[in-house]
Amino acid sequence: MQTSTTTTTKKMLRRRSVRAVLAPAALLAALFTAGCASTGDEPVPALQAAEARFEELRSTPRVEEFARRNLRDAERNLQLARTLAEEGGDREEIEHYSFLASSHLDIAEARLNRGLTQEEISTADRRRQELMLAAEQRRAEQQRTRASEAEQRADEAEARLALAQSELEQTRAAAQNLAAELDELKVQQEERGTVLTLSDVVFDFDSDQLNPGGQQTLARVAETLSAESNAYILVEGYTDAVGSESYNQALSERRAKAVKAALVKGGLPEERIDIAGHGEAFPVASNDTPQGRQMNRRVEIVISNTGEPAEPRST
Repeated sequence: MQTSTTTTTKKMLRRRSVRAVLAPAALLAALFTAGCASTGDEPVPALQAAEARFEELRSTPRVEEFARRNLRDAERNLQLARTLAEEGGDREEIEHYSFLASSHLDIAEARLNRGLTQEEISTADRRRQELMLAAEQRRAEQQRTRASEAEQRADEAEARLALAQSELEQTRAAAQNLAAELDELKVQQEERGTVLTLSDVVFDFDSDQLNPGGQQTLARVAETLSAESNAYILVEGYTDAVGSESYNQALSERRAKAVKAALVKGGLPEERIDIAGHGEAFPVASNDTPQGRQMNRRVEIVISNTGEPAEPRST
């Protein structure tokens, strides 16, 4: 009984001695200079496993950043277990401190993993926000580009419209000037253009040949129109209702051709002059009187003011 009491007292004193003499700065050096973890000659597997795990976790990058305190707690418990093992202490107590060290290592590893995971989440959130911002910037840039292109197209359309209006005004002004210069002829404005009417006095009776007076008149017309060499011209021939319809149609066409030939001779481009014969259609007066029939025997020169060839009349 006395021997048992003495042994228990020695163990308690040894425990107090271990706890009192260990300092944090000396823990790591004492831990790894002790050799194999054993009680006397017998190894303690729990202590060996805890030491191996401590060494592995301690060498893991950034563990000190996230779990420094837990790592130090594990280190202190390992040192206590090591000291007891070196002094041949109670195996159960050695395993107890080894278990505490392993528990602190579990916590350290968990905190390390949590810290790294949180960093990954934060990095992913930042990357997502950066991608969203980049996408918004691309969309904004695309919208600015589309707006700029639309504005450019609108400006071009306005420029084309202004040019077309200017050309139309020039054409109208030219037609008015032409009308003033040809005031000796019968001139009127119609929807399809400026119309000059030549009576049948420019032709010999029942003929498609221009008489000398008609040739002079058309030479003057060609000279006046030469300033508008790009204008489209339509020459239309008409007759009265005397004679057959087929004869009158052919005569109106021949007279239109004769007027075109005279204009071309006067310097106007042939490819811009069209002809049409209407015969006794479209009378401007009654065919029951000599005066009316003379008015119906005519040639009309139509100068287009639209920039396009004038369309012949249709019945």
